[in-house]
Amino acid sequence: MPMSCRENTYGKDGCANSGTFSDQYCRVVTSPPKMQGLRLAGSASAIEAFGVIARTLLRAIQATRRGAIAGHDPEHLHQMRVAVRRLRALCSDFAKVLPASALQPLIADIKWLAHTLGPARDADVFTLEIWPVLRAALSDHPQLAALDAQWLKQRRAKAVMVRRALMSRRFQQWIAGFRRWLRQETWRSDASPKQLAVLNGTAGDFARRVVSRCNAKVRDHGRSLAKIDALQLHALRIQVKKLRYAADSFSSLFEKPKMHRMLKRLSHLQNMLGALHDVQVAEQSVAAALAGRRGRSAIRNRVAAEEWCQARKTALRRDLHVAWRAYRRVSAKIE
Repeated sequence: MPMSCRENTYGKDGCANSGTFSDQYCRVVTSPPKMQGLRLAGSASAIEAFGVIARTLLRAIQATRRGAIAGHDPEHLHQMRVAVRRLRALCSDFAKVLPASALQPLIADIKWLAHTLGPARDADVFTLEIWPVLRAALSDHPQLAALDAQWLKQRRAKAVMVRRALMSRRFQQWIAGFRRWLRQETWRSDASPKQLAVLNGTAGDFARRVVSRCNAKVRDHGRSLAKIDALQLHALRIQVKKLRYAADSFSSLFEKPKMHRMLKRLSHLQNMLGALHDVQVAEQSVAAALAGRRGRSAIRNRVAAEEWCQARKTALRRDLHVAWRAYRRVSAKIE
């Protein structure tokens, strides 16, 4: 079974294996530790679980801040982006049971940070993982050096935006404000009796409802997997991420063997969908970059890029169907 772009192109040192282009721009430092699985007490309430998960994610964001600012190892930015995404998904899971007036300001800052980190991480993936492989499939031509410089310039510009955001007063105020919000629980005065009943109920009951709802949305979005287009695949990818984050955050409240199998299948499914998305973005980026260039070499490179992307999408689509069937088998047993 073909591996994802990340598995194919990254070596043990964290840099792309495909040659001179990315190696000279990837200096490795100690990578941040990945966040370990959360342990939630079976007797915990839903709001207590929210606090434990949110504090853990805030610590993960803070732990990767210095490395993301330095920019020497892209893994710091990657781990921060994952933590921010998980925090956003957690807030979404609790959006109906926490007062909107209290939660929305926090979500606004999470979205701001996510929209800053996202393009920078996408630029890392394209520049260090996808472009070196795609470049090797193209015929050698001076225009490729111009594209190298173009991608690197874009990546550096996005990295500057990340540094500015992470060094800003807004970022520090958001972290401090979120922690204060968790500690003081001033939102309780605005919560309805129905909301308080859910929040004070058991975390296990809440987790089962969230995972069941997310699971149903994933199955619904992937019902006609063989026919859905790129936009629908992107929507499915978003739902898979939401389910995986919820299942992972609440995993200690479920039967361990079943949830372990579920998370393993979800991880593989997410990787396939992510790789397809990366190829789609690469196809659009390279096509736009080569569109105005003339000459035989430019034409050959456009054709070669199209063929490479199409072959890659065909292989990934095949693997996606295998991953989908594996997920379907375990997802029905988790509820």
